[in-house]
Amino acid sequence: LTLRQRLGGQIHEELSLLSFVEYLDLENSKLVGSLPSHIYELHKLKTLFLSQNQLSNVDDIGEFKHLEHLSLSMNNFKGPLPASFENLKHLKTLDLHTNEFTGDLFQVINDFESLETIDVAFNDFNGTLSPLIGNMTNLTTILLGNNQFSGSIPEEIQFCKLLQDLSVEANHDLGGIIPAVLGQL
Repeated sequence: LTLRQRLGGQIHEELSLLSFVEYLDLENSKLVGSLPSHIYELHKLKTLFLSQNQLSNVDDIGEFKHLEHLSLSMNNFKGPLPASFENLKHLKTLDLHTNEFTGDLFQVINDFESLETIDVAFNDFNGTLSPLIGNMTNLTTILLGNNQFSGSIPEEIQFCKLLQDLSVEANHDLGGIIPAVLGQL
């Protein structure tokens, strides 16, 4: 269900009656603040696009336990990811770029082994890149630029055989020797 640019800032309660919906695109819909609680009744949702709004709170996002594709880019999010985020174990696409998220991203997603794309550029995430990234063997794209990551790229990244795009520019102190295995991917 694509309602992109059609909602005028409000998600009507009737939307929650569409319990069969698996795809919901609310990009650029002038949404502000928190998602209304009735949206979390869409239990079959697999794809949720909320980019280019003015959202600042999705604390219950983990209610979407079957979610595979999530885009929250270009909103007004600040601070750490909501605790319920840890319930999103089936994510394949995680798009959070251009917000002000903070905290240790990989502490939250280190067991999201289905991930194919991570785009968290232009936030304030910190911490190191976990060696557990090597368990995310489906990764094709990792965009981490313009954050506060530190340490080095773990050698376990070699197990991400499908990796095509890795961007780590403009981070706090992410450096060290680039693992030679990256040249073999």
